[in-house]
Amino acid sequence: MTVPNGEPGITPGSWAISDTGTSGMKNRTETNVKNNLKSNVASSTTWGGASNTFFGSILGGFTGLSGFLTGITNAFTGTSSGGGTFSGIYSHATSQTGTLAAHATSITEVQDAVTRISSGGSIDVYSTNNTLTIPTDAVSIEVWVFGAGGGGSSGWGPDNGTNSQRGAAGGGGGYVHHTFSASALRATYPSGVPITVGAKGLGGAAQTGNGGANGGDGGASTFGTTLLVAGGGKGGTITSTTCVDGAGGMGVVNGGSGGAPGGNSATGITIEGGGGGGGRGGGYQDVSGTRTVVQPANGGSAAGQVAGGTAPVNSATPANGGDGAVPDDLLLVGGSGGAGGAWKDSNTNSNPAGRGGDAGFPAGAGGGGGAGRYSIVFTGNSGRGGHGANGVVYVQIRYA
Repeated sequence: MTVPNGEPGITPGSWAISDTGTSGMKNRTETNVKNNLKSNVASSTTWGGASNTFFGSILGGFTGLSGFLTGITNAFTGTSSGGGTFSGIYSHATSQTGTLAAHATSITEVQDAVTRISSGGSIDVYSTNNTLTIPTDAVSIEVWVFGAGGGGSSGWGPDNGTNSQRGAAGGGGGYVHHTFSASALRATYPSGVPITVGAKGLGGAAQTGNGGANGGDGGASTFGTTLLVAGGGKGGTITSTTCVDGAGGMGVVNGGSGGAPGGNSATGITIEGGGGGGGRGGGYQDVSGTRTVVQPANGGSAAGQVAGGTAPVNSATPANGGDGAVPDDLLLVGGSGGAGGAWKDSNTNSNPAGRGGDAGFPAGAGGGGGAGRYSIVFTGNSGRGGHGANGVVYVQIRYA
């Protein structure tokens, strides 16, 4: 095979293979011939030089392949010298980190502002004593205050075989509501507005045999010491001859008084109100030898929106009074009163009469406990009074 002459830099014998390089391959297979040609090309110094010249021209600006790879790496990591394009982009992005963070904070502040506007301001719930610090950008402060409910008394067990008495119910906590100027409150209470939350009155403990236990009074809740005061409901009281239900706490709307049934706390005009009164207990009511069977009573409602606890029916099996209900989250009203407990109509004293229903939060009152049944052979145990509910203070802060 002869390589044509005439092309600059190309002469027979120095380009690829010589004109006699295939003479020894006569009668060989096609595969052997191809392999031999490949071997000649690979060992040729001319091809090696050409490849070195080509890649050397491409990579010359990077001082070899190592320099090329190092330059690419440095550009992306931001360590490239000479201010390369990739390095410049990296450096600029890094310098904007603080700006991006500031924008993120601004977006969060805008979201908070939108939330305040759409909801009318944040609402804080105070279930324990605290101090309200008024934000500097606040415009008005709206406050709802609920006093705590009173507990019902236990029933009275027979007194030497003569008297028994059903438990008295507690009274619901009162309610007040007002909106203040934020600047006026800051001027009056520069160190913050004190908040006091009333504690619930506990029901009188169940009695074994003769005797009874009074219910505890609910505590008052206040905002600003004397600015707003919602009175606590009174606990039910009991003796061998009397059953006195607790009065509802004072307020713009008074709490419901205990009774048969429990009193409602409502203005009759709005849906605002305090805690419902408790329902009186059931069972025998013996007074000076005159015995009357009385049914337990339902608890009172709160603002006509939250139904009171449902009373059971006297039976041979002691039954507890129904608990008061908790208002829906959308209603800033008190909870309802618990119902009275049923008597124990049995000639054994192994089980007490039914307990009074516990109150619904906030401000509801406890129901009275069931009376113990008297028999010539056995003395029946009375049921405990229902527990009142704690007070609470809601504060809504509005902004410009």
